[in-house]
Amino acid sequence: MRGTGSMLPKILFVRHGETDWNREGRMQGQRDIPLNERGRRQAMRNGRILSKIVAGSEWEVAVSPLGRARETLQIILETGVRAGPVVPEGSLKEIAYGAFEGLTPREIREHFPDLMKERSADRWNFTVPGGESYAELSGRVWAWLETLQAPTLIVAHGGVMRVILRRVGDLPPGSVSAIRTPQNRVLAMTGTTTAFL
Repeated sequence: MRGTGSMLPKILFVRHGETDWNREGRMQGQRDIPLNERGRRQAMRNGRILSKIVAGSEWEVAVSPLGRARETLQIILETGVRAGPVVPEGSLKEIAYGAFEGLTPREIREHFPDLMKERSADRWNFTVPGGESYAELSGRVWAWLETLQAPTLIVAHGGVMRVILRRVGDLPPGSVSAIRTPQNRVLAMTGTTTAFL
């Protein structure tokens, strides 16, 4: 079994395109919110980049079962990216935000001031009622990463990208919530080297 700092196969990661809730700053979590027009353009842009990177080869493909990730992947495949069989992977669902889902940060601060203090004190281990912590998210995502045997294209979510980057870079837990997760870039990971394309 690989340790935290051990090598994984090459990974290309795409976060789903923008949704209206992203634009409004709402916590989506595991709510199934569709892409908006900007999100579809972002997916198309990422597909064009991927079609150049993976030209002439067929990558393993893993996608979150949530609709915004599946729609992003469908748009990517329409650009000519070749892929083997695509099976939705439950481990790649976004972190569950429980009682926070559907709310903006301002609304969360107004309705749950005590919970926000707890979250600020330890974002890695904090669990919102009905949700999960980054520590729990990393448990399910890292266990799935251990199963990878070949170069893999992953289409999933910002929280999933964060915990994979923590795993690849062996980063401290406290850094995870500050990791940038753009929707208009492809993240390439080889060994411990990462780059946005």
